[in-house]
Amino acid sequence: MIIPRQIDTGSGITLEYQGRLLYSRVDPKSRPLRIARETELKPETLYIIPSPLLLYGIDELINRLPDGSFLLLLEKEKPLEELTREALTRFNIKNASFSFVAYKDPEEIIGYLNDQSLWPFRRVEQLVLSGGYGLHREYYTRVFRTLEETARIAYQDKLTQVYFARRWMKNFFANLLNYESPLPYTMLQSDRPVVVAGAGESLENSLEQIISTRDKIFLLAVDTALPFLAAHNQVPDAVVVLESQFINLRDFYGIPTKEIILIADLFSFPRVWRLSWKKKLAFFSRFSPLRFFEILQKHALEEYTLPPYGSVGVAAVAIASSISRTAVYCSGIDFSYRLGKSHARGTQFLFGELCSSSRVLPAGSFVPFFRRPLLQTKGKTSQVLTDLILLNYRTALKIFTSTADNIYDLNPEGLFIGAEYADKIEISDILPNTPVYKESFFRKSSFSWKYFLQQEYEILSRIYNLGHAYLQGKTVDTDFFSLVEQRDYLTAHFPEQLRNLPRNTEFTKRLLIALEGYRIYLGRLLGDSR
Repeated sequence: MIIPRQIDTGSGITLEYQGRLLYSRVDPKSRPLRIARETELKPETLYIIPSPLLLYGIDELINRLPDGSFLLLLEKEKPLEELTREALTRFNIKNASFSFVAYKDPEEIIGYLNDQSLWPFRRVEQLVLSGGYGLHREYYTRVFRTLEETARIAYQDKLTQVYFARRWMKNFFANLLNYESPLPYTMLQSDRPVVVAGAGESLENSLEQIISTRDKIFLLAVDTALPFLAAHNQVPDAVVVLESQFINLRDFYGIPTKEIILIADLFSFPRVWRLSWKKKLAFFSRFSPLRFFEILQKHALEEYTLPPYGSVGVAAVAIASSISRTAVYCSGIDFSYRLGKSHARGTQFLFGELCSSSRVLPAGSFVPFFRRPLLQTKGKTSQVLTDLILLNYRTALKIFTSTADNIYDLNPEGLFIGAEYADKIEISDILPNTPVYKESFFRKSSFSWKYFLQQEYEILSRIYNLGHAYLQGKTVDTDFFSLVEQRDYLTAHFPEQLRNLPRNTEFTKRLLIALEGYRIYLGRLLGDSR
């Protein structure tokens, strides 16, 4: 193993390693100190310091760090790692706003930051303080780009949560009350191969196969694909619904829902649940890792839990994998599109866009469809158009399919979703009398959601009274803020990252406004159900 050689220049120690100097031979400290003192540091930022070596400039950076920011010192080279660990033993600083990490993949680094309750950050930036960066430039760049993109997506998700959290929670409460004993999606089992019908254009190419094998498959559709299937007289066995707003109600116009099993997220739009369905099954795809959800999942919703994929197509494939005892075939799960055609022909979204097109804004100018930048990337056979959000969904599906060996893709083109291509649906082993699903797997739930919501209303009322007592300066026997932390959905729509609740009058007033909104809503729900 090559040992880095330390050279005293009179102005500090420089390092020679693998035939190159990692600091200046004249004044080793000048450049890292200048960067540390002159860089404008931003709040809620993760600063990656590749190859920190002798820690020049680290003390200055830590002393200047704004609130919510953190230094991540990263080293890939083993001899340099040992050098830095030795330097850390002499590093006299009490601030805990930094951490040293040896060689890890970007995903492992994110996992480490999550374990330390540090992730996510508003932004990620990189500060190069030594020549050690040049030894593994590609690795450090890959880590930086991955963490930067992950932070961007996390912040985008946070903005979505700020906007939708109250809507999701109100949907959640309404769905639990309107459907007193929802059955978990895991109860649905079938010995038939499951065909997932997404709403992408490739669904059109699989239509003939679906029709010819219809009596021997379990057809699972996403809500957006219902109009296309209905136009060809195909009624799916089940439909997956994820949408939390009213915009997907058009997908159910003219659909014989009494012949279809509903598999819906507990956060989805309540009016969809009120339609007449053959059966109603639920899944719990929590939008944030809230403590309140963790308790619910542990005691009542464990069988309902599905990872928060964000895409109804990815959720449908995951549910199909749970249903099928044989194989899962994907069609219309494209995550790419052609200009002027975002979905399969006849879907409500595409129909609406075509109807609103004009000479000034024709349907072929695709950018207004999703109002996000187009990307051209490599598909299975040629370049395809997509965007960053669809690419993220595709990545989530690839991760899921990588652990399964019975998922197949019927689309020979488009983006690779991690599943093996199949040119036909294999039904040779399926008997004609194989039931669509197994009735024996269904059982009634003994959990009373109405009682749970009544208890929640009473607890919110108690917290509300304690909050008012706190504002009036009265002494109370229970910590108001501890009760709020147990029901952290109350602050899920707050824009700031709340690792600890500020215990002051101004923040308490905000809490009470949010709490009162939920309390009034639950009171109306329970009042209407009596």
